Amino acid sequence: MKFCVITYDEYINIPYVQKYEKIFKENGIAHDIILWDRTGNGSEVSPYATNNYIFKSKTNASKLSKIVPFIKWRCFTKEILRNNTYDGLIVCTTTPGVILTDILTKHYRGKFILDIRDYTHEHISFFKKIAQKNIRAAGLVTISSEGFKRWLPDDISPVVTHNISNTESAETLVPNFDKSGPLTIGFVGGVRYFEENKKLIDGFANNSKFKLLYIGKHHPGGNLKEYCEAKLIENVEFRPRFDNSQKPSIYKQIDFINSVYGAESEETRSLLPNRLYDCILFKKPIIVSMGTYLESVVDEYNLGIAIDTKRGNLPGQLGEYVAEFDSSCFLEGCEDYLGKVRRDEITFEGEVVCFLSRIAKENRYEK
Repeated sequence: MKFCVITYDEYINIPYVQKYEKIFKENGIAHDIILWDRTGNGSEVSPYATNNYIFKSKTNASKLSKIVPFIKWRCFTKEILRNNTYDGLIVCTTTPGVILTDILTKHYRGKFILDIRDYTHEHISFFKKIAQKNIRAAGLVTISSEGFKRWLPDDISPVVTHNISNTESAETLVPNFDKSGPLTIGFVGGVRYFEENKKLIDGFANNSKFKLLYIGKHHPGGNLKEYCEAKLIENVEFRPRFDNSQKPSIYKQIDFINSVYGAESEETRSLLPNRLYDCILFKKPIIVSMGTYLESVVDEYNLGIAIDTKRGNLPGQLGEYVAEFDSSCFLEGCEDYLGKVRRDEITFEGEVVCFLSRIAKENRYEK
């Protein structure tokens, strides 16, 4: 059998794809992968795929400017599917699925996995209608957050798969806040959610007890470094993008994980970010926004603090958390949630293997 993994991002930004690649390898299934080089600086490729098909087109923050590249991406992907014979597909997130809906529902009904990682344009009625059509046509639907269930169709049963990696580097030591120097609040990953982070930066601006650290590529739509320079804010540091394998060493320099996205959109209200798993693996408390599904998980497992950037006195909110920090309770919560994640991942792998077995059986029957 041979599959094609369809993405519209760079390989470095989608480590979860390696879960499928691992399962393919263990079951002797070949696969190709479609990637999108959005920067024009060259794109990392999958070392596991038979063929890496790289679509090259720069993008920026303007939604209108993305229309033509997406049309070209569709043509690029359609040509690959036309020129190759695939037994099935892995379609990563709803947007590529909507763009390719005619191909999915006509030629791959029941033979593709739709992997949903975020809330994109589901607030637009026609987009939501097509996305739900694809969901019902998929052979398996996976989601990275149970918070997504509130905007998915009620008549489907998605399988949860978590955005976790670096499990082999899990720490056992809990943080010690009794140290000299400022507490470091780290945002590790693609830098987005600019308006909310501006509020966070303003709240801690030039406070000698805190340092804000941003490590990763800046997404189009804002420049926090220029913002800090313009406002003469000196306790914020920026570092370039990194390899996923560098996370363990990066988190040794961080006291709190910045996962403050706001709760103004369904996207931020329902997602579970990579930083949640960084929290439970590297044993660093996470700072999240009130009014989100992420807040409910953090509260249930005692993994950090939910803040309201509009309320003010952010140093006070965080200082109160530090003063009342219970290391044993935090460690227990990390281990409990990590156990849940591992159980969910076993279920996920089992469901994917069952899907692949069904496709193989149908192929034998058709022959």
